[in-house]
Amino acid sequence: MTVKEQLIREIEEAPEAVLAKFMQIWLVAKQENFGEITAENWTQYQETLFVLQNESLMKQISQSFVTHNQGQGYQPNQEQMNEILSF
Repeated sequence: MTVKEQLIREIEEAPEAVLAKFMQIWLVAKQENFGEITAENWTQYQETLFVLQNESLMKQISQSFVTHNQGQGYQPNQEQMNEILSF
C-alpha cells in the first residue's frame, strides 16, 4: 500500500487520527531540519491542516474515493487530462 493510499484510508476511517499523525510527522520533519522550515513548506503544512480540520472537505474526499474505486463520477476529457498532467 502506498503512502497516498494509506492516507486516504485513514482519512476515510478517522479524520482525527490523520490529523494527529500529520502533526507527528510534522514535528519529526522539523527536528530533522533543526527547526528550520521554509515559507513554502509552512504554507503547505497550513493548507494540509486546513483540509484535515475541515469536515466538509474530508467528506468530499471520502465520497470521491468511493466513487473513484467504483469507476463512477467525473471523467475529464482528453484535453483536460493533458492540462492536468502537464503541470
